[in-house]
Amino acid sequence: MSAFSATLAETGAKGCTIVADKGFFSKANVSAMDAASRAYVLPLMSNIALVDTSFLDDEQTRSFDGCFEYHGRVIWHKTVGVG
Repeated sequence: MSAFSATLAETGAKGCTIVADKGFFSKANVSAMDAASRAYVLPLMSNIALVDTSFLDDEQTRSFDGCFEYHGRVIWHKTVGVG
């Protein structure tokens, strides 16, 4: 995270959102991004016990907050709290 933060600072980018792959999730990385007031999107591996996934029991799309298209695929998303 420190190398990534340094790289981001060097670009001078402001108001950007960090989008990482699912291997990037850790308490340390989330804490660092929160401390730096960075916006982020982190997909989670299915075995993460920190998130209540009961919304997945409803097979309808109404359980999600919305969707977007990425590389020709529809990605459904839901904002959930961690902890």
